[in-house]
Amino acid sequence: MQKRLRFKPAGTTLYPMDDETAEQAARQLGYTKETLSRTGITLTEALYLIYKGYKIEVNGEEKSFKELLAESARTNPYAWVELEVYIDLRRRGRIIHRGPRPHTFLVKRRKNAPAYDYYVLVLEENRLIPLRQLTEFVEEARKNDWTPLLAIVDRYGDIVYYTPIIFRAAPGAREIP
Repeated sequence: MQKRLRFKPAGTTLYPMDDETAEQAARQLGYTKETLSRTGITLTEALYLIYKGYKIEVNGEEKSFKELLAESARTNPYAWVELEVYIDLRRRGRIIHRGPRPHTFLVKRRKNAPAYDYYVLVLEENRLIPLRQLTEFVEEARKNDWTPLLAIVDRYGDIVYYTPIIFRAAPGAREIP
């Protein structure tokens, strides 16, 4: 029998409606029950739970994978690629939580690790982003002692991970003509 998890929405966040839902979802997603009850889950995390075989109810109405993905895509153009990266990292045994910026994840190598290891920015191949956004992403990761990763998803759903670094010219360096 499939487990049924009941949530109430608040914007794009879903909050558990009962202790059993909080406990089951927390166990699957790598949160404590208390944290999950306080912060809720993202639509990406809800989609992952459906992918894992759970039934998701929002305000008493069961949501299909397709319905929840369409709802997520209305507010997030990266919904599908974020889900692909999320599933890929979970398959690799990583614990993933939402990041501090849009389209980012914080990742732990192990469930009981005291701190996050990686800060992942999800990108779609051929979609332009400002260089400043990349620079700020890398600097934020370094400031928090996280390894920055770019997860780039191509049109076939293949994911390539890159570790970006910032090069700074040495004082007094000349430009190459």
